[in-house]
Amino acid sequence: MAVIKDIDESQAPLLDHLIELRGRLVRCVLALALAFGLCLYFADPILGFEGTAGGMEIQALPTANEYLGLVMQFILAFGMSFLLPVLLLLLHRAGLVTRDQLVSARRYVIVLIVALAAIITPPDPGSQLLLAVPLLLLFEGSLVLMRLTDRRRLTDSDGADEAQSAS
Repeated sequence: MAVIKDIDESQAPLLDHLIELRGRLVRCVLALALAFGLCLYFADPILGFEGTAGGMEIQALPTANEYLGLVMQFILAFGMSFLLPVLLLLLHRAGLVTRDQLVSARRYVIVLIVALAAIITPPDPGSQLLLAVPLLLLFEGSLVLMRLTDRRRLTDSDGADEAQSAS
């Protein structure tokens, strides 16, 4: 098998790729239309909100303002919380926090993350876990990245010291 050096030398020209893309997009749209039709047929059972419970009729009538408020709350909570590694790595890079400080404060960070997830999300355990578990994993991932950057800085500084002493 020959190594392809340029896109013009590829086995399939651009037009063939575009035809394949169109076919895949048509299949995706058909699958979406089929799923929509299926869900539309079962719309009453799907709508898991209205019915009878204990002899009383239950109706879910959320307003658009309530719905948009809930959606925006989720978007802001999840969006801002997933910036945690960026913030921690910037603070570490600036020298404001060290990895050892964060490791020693791990207990408090876990409590803070769980409390923040309980405050930000609606009062159901599922959404709280959906926010708290990834945040804890992101915190631990940040600690791993900090360890890697510390090791790289150490090896870079050792290499610079050796180069300076050799000259």
